[in-house]
Amino acid sequence: MQRTIIIAPLTLTLALAGCGEAKTADAPLAAPAQETMEASTTPQAEAAVEASEPAKPEGPLGWTLPMDLNSLAEADRTAIMRAAGYRLYGKKWGKDAESAAHCDAGISDSFQSPSGKSPIRDINGDSRPEAIVTSRGSYCHGKTGEAFTLLTYSGKGWQVLTETTGIPSFYPRKGIAWPDIEIGGPGSNCFLFMRWNGKEYVVGGESLSGKICTLSPAFAKSAPATKGTKIAFPPIEPGYWAINMGCAQAIRESDPNGPPDGIAFAYFDQNSEYLGSLGIKRIEALGGNRYRLHGLALYGNGEPISVPSITDIVVNSRTSFTATSKDSTGSFTTRYLHCPTSTIPREIRGAML
Repeated sequence: MQRTIIIAPLTLTLALAGCGEAKTADAPLAAPAQETMEASTTPQAEAAVEASEPAKPEGPLGWTLPMDLNSLAEADRTAIMRAAGYRLYGKKWGKDAESAAHCDAGISDSFQSPSGKSPIRDINGDSRPEAIVTSRGSYCHGKTGEAFTLLTYSGKGWQVLTETTGIPSFYPRKGIAWPDIEIGGPGSNCFLFMRWNGKEYVVGGESLSGKICTLSPAFAKSAPATKGTKIAFPPIEPGYWAINMGCAQAIRESDPNGPPDGIAFAYFDQNSEYLGSLGIKRIEALGGNRYRLHGLALYGNGEPISVPSITDIVVNSRTSFTATSKDSTGSFTTRYLHCPTSTIPREIRGAML
């Protein structure tokens, strides 16, 4: 009896072994369970991994930069052009129908910088794309023949950073988030360049191929920022000034019933916001009898655009000065002669209001 009880389990074990279970008898029973668990939890695990990974941003924030024009969807091209102020007239882009007919506008395919060129790129290291829209043609942009608009994508849409007449080149500066923009044009002298002041692009001085020629006081280490301020008015008489001629000739040649440029006078005093086409933002004393006016000049035929400009004044006397204006369109000098208000016919003075 006792012998039977001992043998029975042995027989059972041998029988099971004979049925082929001996291969799994010594293996952990958890192994099959593990296989079952892996098969049943793999989809959930994958879903959890996908959920933990940050989704790639949609739209321009998800672009791989730099990017060429062939990778740009038509809807994105349209968004950039419209943000730059252009509209489609037939098959051509322009600020208006006239400029579309005479000049060629589009996203620039030569976004030039020392690191290379590409239509869409990140120029300030914030992983957001920038683009340049150019308009080319002497009809719209004179001797320079080109204007540009620099845009950046903010997350809510494309925004204009700066625009002007000229050919842009970009030069990174240490300690400044955005690169300087040298605004090229005719000639081989130093050109105006734009510099980021922390909020916007403003005139930074003059440079040539990225080498600084002169620096605006706002960025000079030895001078405090003077953006938006004016110094004392140059020592000249306020009032009416004949342009490139004497007072009597200016009166004869002025047509009060004609277009604004038919008046051969300019009004200039300490409250003036303009001298000719220059919108004055700041006056700088250069020493002696020399002064510099900083601002924006309005140019263009059919597609007017504001151009960063400086005008250097040389005071000859209280009733005479010469002004040399310089910007990306070129340089020209104008002579001004003061004329007493009592000598200017009322019709001419009224036409200047």
